[in-house]
Amino acid sequence: MAVVPSARGTTIDIAGSAWPTHSFDALVIGLGSCAVVLLIVGSLPAAVLTAAGLATARWLGGRLRQRSGSGGCSGAGYFGVRTKTGI
Repeated sequence: MAVVPSARGTTIDIAGSAWPTHSFDALVIGLGSCAVVLLIVGSLPAAVLTAAGLATARWLGGRLRQRSGSGGCSGAGYFGVRTKTGI
């Protein structure tokens, strides 16, 4: 894996595809927390829900932080929808 700095942030090269670091972090946090909660609590539904919540929080936090440098996360631009300007 190579960590490559870019204008929008840092990415990780996985099998020829550039992943933002917050996405990779969310994946690792989700898998790790699922295993830990499963070992401690012994309940698969509790482990999956906890892992999903932690991974989602990390992913959204990284996404919001990434977008905050480019004018915030409000409006349709945050969700990848391109809008016409000057209307």
